[in-house]
Amino acid sequence: MSTITSTNETNFVIDNDEVKGRQIISKRIYQCGELIFQEQPLVLAQFEWNKLYKYYACEYCLYPLESCEQNVRRLCQDSSIIIPHSECDPNRNIDQQIVRCPKCNEMYCSIICYQQAMNNYHLTLCQSNENQNKDQLIRHIIDLWRNVHPPPETTSISLVLKIMAMLKQSNNRLLLLQELQKFSQGVQSENQQFYHKLLRKEFESQVEQLRYASQFLTQIASELVPMPC
Repeated sequence: MSTITSTNETNFVIDNDEVKGRQIISKRIYQCGELIFQEQPLVLAQFEWNKLYKYYACEYCLYPLESCEQNVRRLCQDSSIIIPHSECDPNRNIDQQIVRCPKCNEMYCSIICYQQAMNNYHLTLCQSNENQNKDQLIRHIIDLWRNVHPPPETTSISLVLKIMAMLKQSNNRLLLLQELQKFSQGVQSENQQFYHKLLRKEFESQVEQLRYASQFLTQIASELVPMPC
């Protein structure tokens, strides 16, 4: 979920229809490698299995936090691999750019992303050991999600947790809900079984465990961050 922040808006239109929902329609042909637009994340979340297997990415914008060589070494499980022409890798010095949360060590690609995350949701979700009940519950929710949602993943429970935290920290919840609503399309179904698209059939009964844990997390979080007026 993101919003366009920098582009020539005469080159495309943003439209909605009943079949495809929200979409970007180009008004001209783009060349290979040409920048179409830049965007500011509304809320993003990394796949939980990707994170478990040490694919490091900015917690706010998902910018990769590893070099090409580090990526290949991780995937091949071989630390001796040398990638030629490393000077062509834009991430060759990414280790020097990483900004970490001083309380939980979460990683960001810049101080701007860290500050944005703190302002939007990280103040609530930061696992700093200051509230062990909250931290344990977040880990439990993520572990439960991985157990009921094996790869290939289609979404992440952390996205739900971040949206909950954003609503908790927001000074204008109505405006935030309106922005989130722009990204919803066909969420409901007549038989309430839309989660079949997200989970294997044998796990659907465990959805209630996720709902209960998420509701409990909301109660704990309300004690940490005052509700906006």
